[in-house]
Amino acid sequence: MNPFNPNNKFMQLLSQVIDALGTNILLVLTSIPVMTIGASLTAAHDVVRRQQRGEGHLTRAYFRAFRRNFVQASQIWLVFLVAGGLLAASWLYAPASLAVLVLQIFVALILVVGFEWAFYLQSRFANPTALTLRNAWIFAVSHIGVTVLLVAFDAAFLAIIIAAWFYWPQSEFLILLLGYGSLLHAHLPLLEYAMRQYLPHDKREEDQ
Repeated sequence: MNPFNPNNKFMQLLSQVIDALGTNILLVLTSIPVMTIGASLTAAHDVVRRQQRGEGHLTRAYFRAFRRNFVQASQIWLVFLVAGGLLAASWLYAPASLAVLVLQIFVALILVVGFEWAFYLQSRFANPTALTLRNAWIFAVSHIGVTVLLVAFDAAFLAIIIAAWFYWPQSEFLILLLGYGSLLHAHLPLLEYAMRQYLPHDKREEDQ
């Protein structure tokens, strides 16, 4: 058996690791100006979906999606950035009470579940920004099982980073190098599964 055969399981796994690494590097580099994070996340969702379908060139597809979605993705990111900043300020400065704590937890959950869907939907559908945000929360609730799994993956990844920092710091660089780009490879099959009934032909205008 030829170990370098592209149909070999090892080579397929290696290709996926390289794709995740490349996606994460592009994601990090294009997110350095904080205001571009939304466009970066949207481009990463788009390019991972294409990678899993065996379509396109990584860098070219990434920057095409980045440019195409820049304005709307930045608007979506601004909503989460401002809302998250206000929530963080409330944790620091709001008077401590059970009612305030419950409200803060509720708002945090709303932001988290919306965040899990918003940039995927921006990468997948051509809609106005407000409609994309509305749909993010609608899908987060209507596909609650998928949403729980997405949040669980993110929480597990964060836990791995924290555990590695304390117990195996030598691995921290590799974990961060693979980063969120590798996590999206776990996210996308779940998101695409949830969307299958809305995309019977698995097409959108931008794929043409």
